[in-house]
Amino acid sequence: MKLPRAEPTFRVQFTNGRFAILFVLLLLSYLAVAELLVRTSIAQAILGVPSVGSTDEVLESRLDALRDFASGRDAVDCVMLGDSTVMTNFKPDTFATSFREETGKDIKCFNFGSGAFTLVDMADLAQIVVNEYSPGLLLIGIEALNFTVSAAEPGGADFSEIPWTQYKLGQFTIAGWLYEHSALYRHRDVIRQLLTLQTSPSEIRRFIMETDGAWRDGFFPLTGPGPFNVAQPPDPQSDHPYHENYFGSLTKFQLLPEHLAALDRVLALNSPATQVVIVEMPVPETFFYYFGNGEEDYNRFIDGVTQRVGGTAVPFWTTTDLQLFPDDLWFNYNHLNATGAPLFSEWLGSRLGQAALEGTVNFPAETDDKNSR
Repeated sequence: MKLPRAEPTFRVQFTNGRFAILFVLLLLSYLAVAELLVRTSIAQAILGVPSVGSTDEVLESRLDALRDFASGRDAVDCVMLGDSTVMTNFKPDTFATSFREETGKDIKCFNFGSGAFTLVDMADLAQIVVNEYSPGLLLIGIEALNFTVSAAEPGGADFSEIPWTQYKLGQFTIAGWLYEHSALYRHRDVIRQLLTLQTSPSEIRRFIMETDGAWRDGFFPLTGPGPFNVAQPPDPQSDHPYHENYFGSLTKFQLLPEHLAALDRVLALNSPATQVVIVEMPVPETFFYYFGNGEEDYNRFIDGVTQRVGGTAVPFWTTTDLQLFPDDLWFNYNHLNATGAPLFSEWLGSRLGQAALEGTVNFPAETDDKNSR
């Protein structure tokens, strides 16, 4: 006799649509948990600096350091922004001491020098800094190289091209939104390295300590007299990468329209809330040999900026004629060494103090007890 088939007491059936919904919900739950874990202090200590999608590690570390600098303050007094010449030449503590000696007032300034910025890159970064932190004073350190290399050329920071920058300046991209809002996304490269054993937590921590240690005085000092004797003109036949870069970029020097337009955008950031000051980063006289027409080309750089700034409320302070820096204070032809950097910073603090007393710049917010924490 054939027995009747028993009906199952439990049966699960999913249509394709329901399965997809369940999969998405599980994935979102997993990502939410992972996001929360990545935001913990333990994970942050292991993972290090969150990325914004740039290939410039110094830029990323300075963005993170600026967030820390601004944390707990009612206002950010001052940010100095520029390329590697600001990174190595501007010592905030010396600057603050010199400013205090002139005015009796305190000021805390953050060094945001990084990489091979063009003026287009610097204008975008300046806009983001003003939008996010509204600094009382925005110092912009410039050199001729910032104006002559097209932003479309590969290399350097390429800051303007990354999705995060575009998102911060109002152009929506999914990647830009994720870089801004997701800690998991910002750390994904490091997490992938950890999961695939390409690196270890100890290696990441060592890199963080080395980076923080290099910036312990708020700038990146270059020790020693450097690899060149700046008393001698640079050799155009040299195959040293430094010489090749500068001869290649400056032999046919030009003030590109895109960078002059970017300078206009920087000047437009000047307001009652944020005083903008443009500062020429110093170079020795032998630096002029990189230009096809020597000092004439360099003067075209100074005159071009002077004309652009003229008629605005933004000062442009030049350093070419200061003669403050003997040959032994240079690391190379446009970066001061660790002994020269405080001398430049002292001059800049004093110059700002004099301008504040004269009323030619808006006085930055005085540091109060909360800001000094």
